Amino acid sequence: MRGLVARLKLDEGFAFALARRLLDNILEDPRTGCWEWQRRLARSGSGGEPYGMLCVRLPGVAHPVPFRVHVLAWILFRGSYNARHDRAHECDNTICCNPAHIESKSRAENIGDSVTRYRHSSYKNLNYFGTLGDKYVPGDAIPF
Repeated sequence: MRGLVARLKLDEGFAFALARRLLDNILEDPRTGCWEWQRRLARSGSGGEPYGMLCVRLPGVAHPVPFRVHVLAWILFRGSYNARHDRAHECDNTICCNPAHIESKSRAENIGDSVTRYRHSSYKNLNYFGTLGDKYVPGDAIPF
């Protein structure tokens, strides 16, 4: 990530071309305001949520390096990057790369949010409702 941030700071043409590639491959959802990535998706983690991916050529690296598009959007449009924080989707749409929908959070805050919103992989386990007994029944009240 350090190599990408350094190149973006040094090479304005590269930053402009990368931003153009990003913006050319999104479709804005007028209802939510999400910029939904329309190209390559890669599944991540045990929850298997799809994330948008974009490969970028960096100096000194033989092959293009894949980056998550929401992280690229954060760097391109917010101009900063803290490697100790996650880029978290406030809209809960993993293919969204709208910088207004992304926040920088610690790993603990990000996981805490996913648990509170029932998006954590432990809640998506097929045996989840079996462990709760009669207290909860799947339905409209649980948002997944």
